[in-house]
Amino acid sequence: MEAVETRPGRAQPLLFTSETYPEIGRETAWCDFLTPLGFRPLRARDDGFYAHASALFSPLDIGFARIAAAPHGLSAVPNRAAAPLVLLHVDGDAALREDATETALKPGDVVVLPRSGTAELVYASPFRALAVTVPRDVFGARLIATDAARPARIAQSQGLGRVLSAMLTSIASTMDTLSASDLATIDLALSELLLSEFDAGATVEPGASATQAALRRRLCQTIESRLGDPDLTLSQITQVLGISERYAQKLFETIGESFTHYLRDRRLLRSRRELGSPQHTGVSVSEIGYRCGFNDAAHFSRVFRERFGVSPREHRQRATERSALDVGRPQQRGRPQTVARKPQGRIAAASTGGDPAAALPDLVLEPTRATALEQADRSQPKPIEKPNRHYIAARADTVHWGYFSRAIPPVLAIASGDIVTIETLSQHAS
Repeated sequence: MEAVETRPGRAQPLLFTSETYPEIGRETAWCDFLTPLGFRPLRARDDGFYAHASALFSPLDIGFARIAAAPHGLSAVPNRAAAPLVLLHVDGDAALREDATETALKPGDVVVLPRSGTAELVYASPFRALAVTVPRDVFGARLIATDAARPARIAQSQGLGRVLSAMLTSIASTMDTLSASDLATIDLALSELLLSEFDAGATVEPGASATQAALRRRLCQTIESRLGDPDLTLSQITQVLGISERYAQKLFETIGESFTHYLRDRRLLRSRRELGSPQHTGVSVSEIGYRCGFNDAAHFSRVFRERFGVSPREHRQRATERSALDVGRPQQRGRPQTVARKPQGRIAAASTGGDPAAALPDLVLEPTRATALEQADRSQPKPIEKPNRHYIAARADTVHWGYFSRAIPPVLAIASGDIVTIETLSQHAS
């Protein structure tokens, strides 16, 4: 596959391919890749397991993983405090299963998977999907009673489900070209769409009526639309909703909040998002604070540090440095130290023939020195003449970190049967 020229600021993905790992370690490697995204793999067929994935994280740490894999199952890593997971079904024979109930999935359907319970996704054929995980902080207290949420299939044929499906499908097909600025825009639109879907499918938490739950959501939405007003008061909000201030406070108390604390936290979360966004690099720290409802720069800096442990300026600097490191550098999670241990789960790893993920970007290969030499020894024919021996030292002109690509110039030309010894460095070397 030819190298693709990247445009400035393009977000760089984390790449995974199961063939990078020994058969005995593929289960562990796949689990390690999926776990930060909130998913865990279940049950693979004995006739071979493979998986290819490309994942990236937005400025708000919303994770997207484009997956192509052999038949197996997926479930959520338990975490009652976390937001539900989201998965777009692209193709393959798939179903959402909970206890004795099984719901077939169609291409384009979106699945909401709570972080508690027994629900799982079952794939009976090779499949492709886009997995999405959203940090709870993106929603704050607007996302209520996540532990009471139920798994759901959102049909892509109507309403917001159709809009959400189309948006996720577009993200899956354009992940290779999205810039950090693009992702910042997606953050805003996707988080609001998902919150609407979560609210629509939410069950009423114990002790609350459906009317109370609906009013609380309207209360939070009204506050969200007015975060930039430094003089916003509870009285103004309750006048819009037609309820009393005392009743509004009781609504906040049911989720362990107060109006004052909730308002400040939402302002801080928005300011952190804007400070870390490439779209706002030309806006001063104090201006961002003012736009988020803080009309005193010193007060903004103090409460920001109390909330996040760093000052607004330090947070922006770190975000800028991360963005600069990401530009033009494909990434991959390194081989886990425990990759060679005996699998403890139910996925049987084996080499595979057909690969349905041919459309994925160049896949990272990460063989160890020993593995590469062993493969070379097995593939070399018996030399008729004495082979030449070569040694490649680890120097500035020979070291390249983390991946193979045809865009990297060769450092040595060899003949068939030659023996090459390559000095390597750990990714964690200093």
